[in-house]
Amino acid sequence: MPPPVETAQDLINEALQWLGVAEPGETLSSAQYADCLRSLNWMLDEWNTQESLQPALTSSAHQLVANTDTYEMGPYATPPGFLAATPIYFLMAHVLWGSAPYQNRIPLSILSIEEWASGNPVELPGTAYPSSLYFDPVLNANGNMRLVFWPKPVLGLPVELTYAASRLNSQLAITDTLTMKPGYRRAIVTNLAVVLARKFGGNPPADIIQQAATALRNLRNQNRQPIERRDSGAVYWSYVTGDYEKVH
Repeated sequence: MPPPVETAQDLINEALQWLGVAEPGETLSSAQYADCLRSLNWMLDEWNTQESLQPALTSSAHQLVANTDTYEMGPYATPPGFLAATPIYFLMAHVLWGSAPYQNRIPLSILSIEEWASGNPVELPGTAYPSSLYFDPVLNANGNMRLVFWPKPVLGLPVELTYAASRLNSQLAITDTLTMKPGYRRAIVTNLAVVLARKFGGNPPADIIQQAATALRNLRNQNRQPIERRDSGAVYWSYVTGDYEKVH
């Protein structure tokens, strides 16, 4: 049985019914839907920054182009860029060398901004594949992120990237459909109700605030993935302690 599918308008209608400001079957004006949709997209955009609210880590393979070191990555990337969900951070990266069943996975170093800025700017001519990857975590004018491989490879080899991605669409149109993992419908609706309450002249009821918090807790528990943090000195949010922790 396929999972249920809702539109952004369905989620907004449900949130407003939870607040008691709309009746089942009642619709809003186009201006009201546009305003509520903006709040929904902003909320999902914030959730995309939180590792514990991501449905999962993802891994995808992409093709490097000979003598090209810089690539866009995101939902609007065009060749030679990597068409994919917007990455938040990278856990691992590998160059794939050879063909199955004898293919080798060669690890790349994931560079911080400090490591990238202080690195050797001189290219190494004739290098078959890169040894490091820098991820620029700022959206460019095209709505994508930027990846830079060093040194510039002379071969067009595939790369396998493992990363946390913005899996929640935060640029929804009112009629766009969403297919969500279990738990996300209730979390989105209850938290959207909390966000929208002030727009309709009141404070969110205490029971909705409690249900919204419980739904988020359940999502964080569902999505938690013990990850070996190997980049010494980096700071990550810990779902165990509820605080930021530094890797030692």
